[in-house]
Amino acid sequence: MHPDYYRNAGNLIYSFNSSGDSTGSFLNYPEVFTLQKGTFNSQTYLKSTYYNNSFLFSFPQEGKIKRIKDKAPFSVIEEMDIPEALYFDQTLKGLDRIVTFDDFTNGENIQFPNNHYFNSIFEDKKKIVIETWMTDLEGSPHKRSTNLLIYNKEKERWSETSNPRNILDMGMLAGVVNDTLYFYEGSLMKSDQKYIKRAILRPID
Repeated sequence: MHPDYYRNAGNLIYSFNSSGDSTGSFLNYPEVFTLQKGTFNSQTYLKSTYYNNSFLFSFPQEGKIKRIKDKAPFSVIEEMDIPEALYFDQTLKGLDRIVTFDDFTNGENIQFPNNHYFNSIFEDKKKIVIETWMTDLEGSPHKRSTNLLIYNKEKERWSETSNPRNILDMGMLAGVVNDTLYFYEGSLMKSDQKYIKRAILRPID
C-alpha cells in the first residue's frame, strides 16, 4: 500500500523458455504511479491483449497503449495516446497520506477515492476495443457502469459509445469477432442466471 512499491517494483512482465530460464523482462509502472505521494486503491490497473505477434499493454491512468513485440529483446514498437473521453476518467485518485495496515487494525474508517479502469482489451485487423469499468459515474443511475472505447485503425480515430450501461446488465467483454461483440455475465449478483450476450457495432451520426 506504500507508494514506494510502485517506484521500486522494476519490470513487471517476464518471459521464460521451455527450460524455465528467463529470456527477458519489460514494462515498468508509469510515472503517474511512481509520483504519487499517498496511498491509492490499487485494483486492475494493467490490461493486455495479444494479436498478430505482438502484445498491447495499457495502464488506463497513463492514457496510452503500448505495443511490444513478442520476442526478446522486448521493445516498444508503437505507442498510442488514448484521448480524454466523455465518461471514462483517466485521473489516478488517491489519498493525501500513506495508509498502513495498522490504520485498518486500529479501526480507522478509510475511504479511498474510486478510480476508473479497463475491464478488457481486444484487437483485430480493423480495430481495438476497450471495455471500461466506471464506478459512481456522475449523472448515471448505476453504481458500476461500462462503455466502450473503440480505435479505428484505418481512420486512425477513437470513438466512444454514448450510452454507459450497468456493468451487471451488460457483462464483461469476452471476445470480438468481426463486428460482433460477445459479453459474459456470470457473477450471479443480479439473478441466478448466467448468460452470454451479442452486440453489433454500428456507427451512428
